[in-house]
Parts: sequence; C-alpha cells; structure tokens
Amino acid sequence: MRRRLGFKEAMGDYRDLLARSDIDVVSVCTPAASHAGIVLDAIHANKHVLCEKPMTTTTQDGVAIATAASERPDLCVSCVFQHRDDPALRRARWLLERQALGEILAIHLSARACRDAAYYSGKRGSMEIDGGGALMVQGIHLLDALIWLAGPVRSVSATMDTFVHAIDTEDTIGGWARLARGAVATIDCTTCARHDAYSIDVIGETGVLHLDYRPGWARTWSIRFESRSRRLGWGISRRAKRRFPPESRFRAGNVATLAARRLVGNERIAPHLGHGPHVRRFLEAIERGGPPPVSPVEATQCLEVVLAFYRSAQEGGPVQISPSVP
Repeated sequence: MRRRLGFKEAMGDYRDLLARSDIDVVSVCTPAASHAGIVLDAIHANKHVLCEKPMTTTTQDGVAIATAASERPDLCVSCVFQHRDDPALRRARWLLERQALGEILAIHLSARACRDAAYYSGKRGSMEIDGGGALMVQGIHLLDALIWLAGPVRSVSATMDTFVHAIDTEDTIGGWARLARGAVATIDCTTCARHDAYSIDVIGETGVLHLDYRPGWARTWSIRFESRSRRLGWGISRRAKRRFPPESRFRAGNVATLAARRLVGNERIAPHLGHGPHVRRFLEAIERGGPPPVSPVEATQCLEVVLAFYRSAQEGGPVQISPSVP
C-alpha cells in the first residue's frame, strides 16, 4: 500500500504517528466506531484533527471529544460534513438567515442511495463498525444540513426496517422532527434506491426553496415561489403579492430580484467539489486561528438526532432531545 500510493512511510499503529513531533495535523478516516479513541488521543498529543463523519457513534464519546477540544482552544478539531461547502447549501443558508422565505413552516429531506452487496462486504453496515445504517452513514449529511439551515431539533419520531441488504442495521428509515423554532421536518432515507439522489425542500410563508443533487454528478439548485392558485416560478405576480402581508411581500420581492440578477438560481459544480473547499477551510482555521468548519459540539448535536431517530424506531414512539452539549 505504501509503495502503491507513493508514501515515504507507513505505520501499523496510529499512536506511532501521534508520537512524532513533525506531525501537526491528523485526518481520521477509519471506521466510525474507532473515531472517538483516535480523536481523543490526537488531541492529547497536541494535534489538530479533521475527523470523517460521524465523529463518534455514541453521545458519551461526543461529549468527551467536545470537552477535550474546549480545553485546548489552540487546536482545531473538526468533523467532515462537506456539504456545508456546497455553493447551493451556502446560498440557501444565506437566504434563510435573511428570512427571504418568511417564517419556515416545513422542511423535507430525502436521501436515496444505491448500495449493492459489495458495498456492504465485511462488517460494513454493522452496528459494530458503523454505529448505524442508512441514516448514520448517508442521511446524516442531510440532518446536519437541517440543523445548519433551520436550527436545533427538539423531538423526533421514526420507523425503520431492513428490506434488501444482509446487514444488522437499517437500509430504510422514515420519520419526522420538530424543530426548536416550531417548524416540522420530515425525512426519508434508504440505500435500496436505483441511483443516488438527495434533496431538500424548505417551505416558508412566501416561498419554497428546493435543492437537489446527485453525489458524483453535477449538482443543481433552484428556488421557486408558489401560491395556492398556481406556480409562480421566478416571478411574483401582482395578484399573488396581495395574498401576503407587507413584510412578506418585501422578502419575496427581494428574492425575486436576486433571482433576476442571477444571484440565486441554477448552478453546476464539479463532482466531489465539497471535500476540497472543506479541507481548505479547516487548514485556514488552523493558520488564522478561526473556528473549525464543524465543531465537535455541532457534530455531537447532529449525532444526538440520529440516535434519537433510532431510539424512536426501536421503542415505537416520539423521543424528546435534550442537548448533551451546549
């Protein structure tokens, strides 16, 4: 492996790497269940850490990492949720921060992935290795996006099953969530689809924001407004404007103007662009001393939502979420 990839050195134990004084930054790309121990050891060894999602598979380990990171503010400890650097998601957040759609009422998340038996070879897809199935591995990106766009989740309910794959975790899950700000979110997630397709729909007082992308393909995004009578497309008709209160008309008109100026609308970007900018932001945070792209606290908050969905599906009822980290 070392010769094939062109590395000068390779080690069989990560602790040997952490012991080196010429190593400043560690990227953790091992199976999810092993993340916590490596990340904690790296922090204690005075290394900056970029860890693949999920940062850990238990809330207790997430709290331990967040605590250790808070005690070392000179270190940058971050989790990889690369979709945050997707231009579509960043523009969506910009619009929602400015209440361009008015009050958020509902959000729908869909993560439909195609995974075959070869993908689940070995122990992949097991609780022992991944800590969960479709939601923990694929859908977690959309849950992070939900929290990043619309704020914390306070309660969830879910149902799940394993329909196709020979794994001890779920390959399909569906559920709803109640956000702290009052909006309702729904999610469907499966690895039984025929192709990969992820989407987010945000329904507001005055409009609907739609994002969709296929990992590995060009990603597109669009924004549109709808009324009860007809779909309004890029524009806002005079008749539709009368339906909205003055403050909502102002927000909707602003977004329509931005769309006309091509500041929002369709966009295509190169496949797998997300990881490059995400790693760059992590390195810039080290150089400039800024906050990490995704803090351990944020990573733990997202994990708590995943685990709450699992608990709900197993127990058959709603689950309240009380954050373990502030």
